[in-house]
Amino acid sequence: MRRKITHFLVFLTACIMTLGTCLPVCSAAASEITEITASDYLTDRAGSLLVHVSGDRDIRVKIVKQTEEGAITYYNTLLEGMGTYQFWLDSCEYDIASEGYCTSFSITVLDDKDSGCAYTQQGVLVYDTGFSTDVADSVFTWTVDSVEAESRAVIATPLTASMDGDVWRGTCEVTLQYIPYTLGDIDSDGKIDMKDAYNTLMYTSKVAMGQKTSFTDDPSGFDEIVAFSAADINKNLEIEMTDAYFILLYSSYISLGQTPDWETIMK
Repeated sequence: MRRKITHFLVFLTACIMTLGTCLPVCSAAASEITEITASDYLTDRAGSLLVHVSGDRDIRVKIVKQTEEGAITYYNTLLEGMGTYQFWLDSCEYDIASEGYCTSFSITVLDDKDSGCAYTQQGVLVYDTGFSTDVADSVFTWTVDSVEAESRAVIATPLTASMDGDVWRGTCEVTLQYIPYTLGDIDSDGKIDMKDAYNTLMYTSKVAMGQKTSFTDDPSGFDEIVAFSAADINKNLEIEMTDAYFILLYSSYISLGQTPDWETIMK
């Protein structure tokens, strides 16, 4: 891909300058439970996470096990639409010497179309029933919704867990606030075209020269947040030359009468 991008930049720059002078993984009904394929790292099924998704926004769930040796990503799963989804978790590692747990899970939920809109809960503990004879199961339930807003502030009731009979049970309620935008449509005119590629290339060029720049007249305003989000094609929270390339490629397909998708464009 890097080689393709490098070869394409000459053509990209020529096209842009000419313009400047003339200017998924699964779904479920709300009443059903969809079981997510178990992680390859799973050693047992000592616990589970149920995620209830409300609204029509796609939610991505990332579950990482934090160990003394480093972090292990168990799941990075896209939940497409409303429904209830079940993730299996294995037990955390119990340290006999300290009589405590030395591993735990980190759970993140985010709006898939707005990666800056996310919430993370650290230190989620799944009991090892071999050392915790009073605990038969660990069950966590998250309710997640996304709503349109002018900021990405998260409204969350952090995970609280306690014993319910012989079950270690916890609940968490999260409302993600997303910024509405169309990926690639920098000027919000309803089209993804050469102008959007031009605006993105000019932005990256000024940044490369150490200049302060913005897409709009108000760098701290809502319209700037929308434009920046629309230009961040690979969702790494940075605007780069590759973003301009992807937008140009996307608009080129449109001009040929084709219907592209971003996942294919970025391969």
